[in-house]
Amino acid sequence: MVTVADLRAAPSLVHASDEGLARLAAQSAFRRFDRGEFLFRASEPVSRIFLIGSGRVAAVVTSRVGTMLMFHVAGERELAGNVSVFEPGHLASAKALSRVEAIAIPAKDYLELLGAESAVALDLARELAGIVRVLNESLADLVFLDLERRLARSLLEAPPGGDLVHLIESQSDLGARLGATRQSVNQALGRLVRRGLVRIDGPRVVRILDREAIGAFIDGLDEMY
Repeated sequence: MVTVADLRAAPSLVHASDEGLARLAAQSAFRRFDRGEFLFRASEPVSRIFLIGSGRVAAVVTSRVGTMLMFHVAGERELAGNVSVFEPGHLASAKALSRVEAIAIPAKDYLELLGAESAVALDLARELAGIVRVLNESLADLVFLDLERRLARSLLEAPPGGDLVHLIESQSDLGARLGATRQSVNQALGRLVRRGLVRIDGPRVVRILDREAIGAFIDGLDEMY
């Protein structure tokens, strides 16, 4: 059974009242998704949003020919699908990048909470502003950086782990996030290796050899001398 404490773990719900969360919890349920499974798909009616308990979920859009672009990755304690609650259908699909445990929250009950409690609505506004900032940065990278540099930035910004980067995503998923194909990502990684910036230490394990040099490479400073 979903509890008030389960829901309050989400930063965007931390200021909700106990009464409001209790009503939401009573209508919510735990769900599990396997890697590669979709929590929901673009254009589907927004009947549920999901609070992620563990795992990573990507917001993706797919072209008419099947090319997939990943533009946001949500992790533990984040909500997936809540940006679409004011729309008739989901704006993007949500794909599990790993095994995911989540709480399914009825969208209509979440909307009622937003309408009743201004603090929760304000937290949603802050969350949306953060997503817009990330999207703006991603768009700028797509315009101003080639794939090799986008990949280098992605490696530098990976979750903390020293100089070892454990790639949670497959190369196909990484390519979708960087706006490229799996083959192109593999080739770009090979070029970073040949530049002496990184080393492959195992399956999905990349070692960063020189952070300062990678930063200069991303900024194009390596081409100024």
